[in-house]
Amino acid sequence: RYSRIRHQWHRQRGRELLDSLTYFWVASASSAVVLLLLAVGFRMPLTGYPASSYLNFLAMGVITQVFGYLAVSYALGRFPASIVAPTLLGQPVITALLAVPLLGEMLAPGQILGGAAVLAGVLIVHRGQSI
Repeated sequence: RYSRIRHQWHRQRGRELLDSLTYFWVASASSAVVLLLLAVGFRMPLTGYPASSYLNFLAMGVITQVFGYLAVSYALGRFPASIVAPTLLGQPVITALLAVPLLGEMLAPGQILGGAAVLAGVLIVHRGQSI
């Protein structure tokens, strides 16, 4: 139990000790190294895709990952992790909702029910926390 509490404390303190941009680069660089090692280890191809795929990768990386991660690291510097972490659970729900008008996706009843349950859980956590 002490180890788990200490680990959680270090995660919260990490953002307090580093500015958003430094925290972003440390996390991104370490993630990129781990993902590259996994791709090489599993013999996944890193080249040979059409140019449009590379442009999509770049757009997704810049728009969703950079801006999203900067927003999360900024939030961790302003709010407790106990508020920020549960809020991140809403991201897949919002992504699914955006996929309906943007990509013409249809959501199954189970997905709608699950999304509603997730959002209700986030709301319950927020109402139980004080910022």
